[in-house]
Amino acid sequence: PELAGSDRGHTDAPFVEHLREIGKFASVDTSVYRWSAAVEVDDLVGRTGTYSDHIRLPAERSDGLLDAIRTVVDQRGGSVTVHYRTYTIFARTPE
Repeated sequence: PELAGSDRGHTDAPFVEHLREIGKFASVDTSVYRWSAAVEVDDLVGRTGTYSDHIRLPAERSDGLLDAIRTVVDQRGGSVTVHYRTYTIFARTPE
């Protein structure tokens, strides 16, 4: 329940709109690059423990969550493929 309200969405719209509104750029474009990486269980558990919505959990909940992740990933061979998105904004100055 503590994670239910977490916002995992992302939008560059406010930043892009601001760059367009200030009028200093000839064009403002965005792109999203999708990529994947195999992540070992220790790295996954270590990273997961740094996410702000997990840090806010009470210690016993956080420990339980991280233990559960470790158990599931270990049962599936010790690593998982994690899918990422890299968001970019390209703002070009006039020539």
